[in-house]
Amino acid sequence: MMYQICLWTMLSLSSLVSATSAAAQSKTSPDLPDVKAPCAPEVLEARRGVTTIAGQVVVWFQKDVATCMGQRLEALPLYADRVRLLENKLELEQQRSLLLQQNADLAVKAQLTAESALTKSEWLNKQLENKLDAWYRKPGLWFALGAVATIAAIIAVPHVAK
Repeated sequence: MMYQICLWTMLSLSSLVSATSAAAQSKTSPDLPDVKAPCAPEVLEARRGVTTIAGQVVVWFQKDVATCMGQRLEALPLYADRVRLLENKLELEQQRSLLLQQNADLAVKAQLTAESALTKSEWLNKQLENKLDAWYRKPGLWFALGAVATIAAIIAVPHVAK
């Protein structure tokens, strides 16, 4: 019963992992924007600056740099989704690993139980063989006993008949 529950749980987790992986691949199949490269590398001068407008300090960026930064900000939810999917996949894989370990432990216990049963069976078999090979079951004994009884009868019959 325990083996069936463990196997059923492992199969359901396996199907859940494969479904999550398929969903993750379908969501992440489009390549995510590259956020490692510098924004607008072709702009070499006046990429950003600091100025004061109405008494407030503001930072300005060149249009191409600002566009690139905006695209990166739009990509952040995609990266957050991918991280969440990967975390879920990691958790499911950890659960799967734990179930596989439990399954292996149960298999070892089953192996030990089977070996113990086999050893006991072999011991009982030897006991039965020893019982079958008891001295009173030997054919030679019965032959000798029959021979002695026959000789005794041969000797005793003439003395009793007188």
